[in-house]
Amino acid sequence: MEQQLFINTIKDAAITTQANYKILASITIAQAILESGWGTSDLFKKANNSFGIKWVEGCGFDKILKSTKEVIDGEETTVKAYFRKYDSLDDNIKDHAIFLQKDRYKNLIGDPEYKSVANKLYEDGYSTSPDYPNQLIKIIEQYELNKFDTMNVNTKGGNKMIIGLRGGHSPNCIGAVGVVDEYNTMQMFYDKVVAILLANGHTVIDCNSNASDQIGELSEGATKANDAMVHLFISFHMNASNGEGHGTEALIASTNSESYPLAQRLCDAFGSLGFTNRGVKVVGDYEMHYINAPNIIFETCFCDNAADVALFNEIGMDKLALTVCKAIDANISAVDSVATEPATTNSPVTTNAGVGQLQHILNNMGITDKNGNSLGEDGIMGALTLSALNKIIVKRGDNSDLVKWIQAKIGVSADGSYGPNTFNALCEFQRSNDLAADGIVGPNTWAALIK
Repeated sequence: MEQQLFINTIKDAAITTQANYKILASITIAQAILESGWGTSDLFKKANNSFGIKWVEGCGFDKILKSTKEVIDGEETTVKAYFRKYDSLDDNIKDHAIFLQKDRYKNLIGDPEYKSVANKLYEDGYSTSPDYPNQLIKIIEQYELNKFDTMNVNTKGGNKMIIGLRGGHSPNCIGAVGVVDEYNTMQMFYDKVVAILLANGHTVIDCNSNASDQIGELSEGATKANDAMVHLFISFHMNASNGEGHGTEALIASTNSESYPLAQRLCDAFGSLGFTNRGVKVVGDYEMHYINAPNIIFETCFCDNAADVALFNEIGMDKLALTVCKAIDANISAVDSVATEPATTNSPVTTNAGVGQLQHILNNMGITDKNGNSLGEDGIMGALTLSALNKIIVKRGDNSDLVKWIQAKIGVSADGSYGPNTFNALCEFQRSNDLAADGIVGPNTWAALIK
C-alpha cells in the first residue's frame, strides 16, 4: 500500500482513539506502520491486525496462527503464535488503544510527548526489540505524524471535544438528601467543571432538565446529548445508603465501552484524594441505553455519609472539578486560571466592560441563562452568561446589536449588519484560533471571542 494512502487510511481512527483513550495518534500510526510494514504483512492483509496483538482466551476476537520473530535471551528467534483477527481496521485500532489501558502501560496514558511514549512502550515490555523506540521516533519524525496529535475527529486544532454534562437530577426530582443535598451540590459542581472545560477550549452541552419526574429528566438529558452529537456524556451524582456507604464509583454500560478508560481514571483520581475507590461498575441505566456517545454516571461520594461530605468539603469543589477535567483532558490548565463561584452566580472567567455590554445586549434580546433568569450586567463572564450565549447562533445575513458587538471584537466596521467584510474577518479570526472557518458564531467561537 502506498505510504500516504496507508496513513490516510488509519489517521482518523487514531485521532478518535487519542480523544477517547489518551494514546497519542502519532504513536498509534507509527506502530501500525512498523508492525504491518505499511500494510504489507500477511497479518494485516488476512486479519486486519496492524499491531501484531496476540490472541488470548476470552479476548473476544477470532484467531490466526502466524510465525513471528522475538528476541529471547538476546537472540532473535522465529516462533509460532496466535494473533487476533479483526473484522475491520477501526476495530483493530480501537482494540489497540484498549490493550494499552492495562496497568503495565498506565504510564503511557495522557503522555503528550511521542519520544517519551516510544521509550515507555519498550520499557513496559510491549516489544522485546531494544531498537523499537528509535524505529517509532524515526517514522514519526520522517512523516511528521506528530501533527495528528493536535487534531480531533473534526480536524479542528486542539483535540477538543463536545461534552454533554448533567449535575444531579432536576429541581423537581432532587435525588438523594443527606448531610448535603445532592441536586444543589452537584449543580454547583457542574458549574465549576463547565467553567474549566470552556476556558480550555472544549464545548459543553447543558444536559440538565427541569422535568417533573425521573424518566422525563433522563429523557430530556439524553435528547440534548444526542441532538448535539456529543463525543462524551457525564452525569454527576452523589450516592446515598443510610449513612453507611462511602466512596466514589463510576457506572458504565460495558467494560468494552469507550467510556471505560475514563471511568477508571475518574475513580483512580478521586481515590488518590482520599475517597474509597469503589471502582467501575457495569449497569443498565437509562443513559446507557439511550445516549449514543460514550457515557458515565459518576457518583462522586455519598451525600449522607458525614466523613465523605467532610472530605468533599475539605478538598473543595475547585480541586475536585479540576480533577474531573484533567481525567477528561490531561492538558487542562491549573484551576487558578479559572475562578469559579456557586451555581447561583456567574463563574468568572474574564471581567471587562465589553462583557457587561454583551450581557446588556442579551438581556435586551430576552436571552436568559440556563436557569431562565436575566443576566447580571456585571462584566463577569462565567458559566451562566456562557449558557445564555450558547443558545445563540450568529451567521451571515443577521442584523443586530449582537453582530455590532462581534464586529467591534474582530476589528471591522461595527454597523450591526453581517455582510461579506464581517464574514471574511470572522473566518480569519476563527482560523487564528484553530476553529472551523465557517463564519458561524456558535459555542466554540463565542468561547474564543470572550477570552
